[in-house]
Parts: sequence; structure tokens; C-alpha cells
Amino acid sequence: MYVFTIVDLSTHRRYSLHRMQELCEKVRLKMVPIEEEKEIFLYDGVEELLERAKGKYPSGMNKEGIVIRPIEPVYSPIIEGPLSMKVLNNDYLLKE
Repeated sequence: MYVFTIVDLSTHRRYSLHRMQELCEKVRLKMVPIEEEKEIFLYDGVEELLERAKGKYPSGMNKEGIVIRPIEPVYSPIIEGPLSMKVLNNDYLLKE
């Protein structure tokens, strides 16, 4: 089992990436693998993101894709919640 998100139950807000890492280390829980951490979003378009989503898990199975979220949680009025998106690996969608 891997930790994907931690929410403060008193404020109902997500922990930042770094706070979540600290807490997981402290209580010895595994986090989902972090493939990339950048201060600035450097991708120019969908095709580049689809290429980035490709790959395989250590088991050899195709990855589902990647999740992209800010290091510090940001509320989005459009989705009425924390900003986050998932880019699916098209190879995974082919269901091996």
C-alpha cells in the first residue's frame, strides 16, 4: 500500500508534497513514487505529456500514467477542489 494524498481532517486541506514526505518518513509509510519534482511546469502540450506518461512499472506492466499536481496545494474554483490532473498512458489503455 502506498500513500497518495494526506488531508488534514481539521482544515480539510491536502498536505503539501514536502509535508506529506516528512510525515510518511516519520511513521514509516511508503509514498507513491515521485517521478519528477519541478518548481515550474515545463511541458508545452498534450503530446509531450502523453510521451511522459509512457513507461512500465518494475513488474513490467505498463504504467497507468502520471498525476500532476502543485507541490503546494492550490484550490481550483473550476473543479471545486485541489488542482490535480492525470495523464493516462495510451499503452495502458490497450489493456495488454
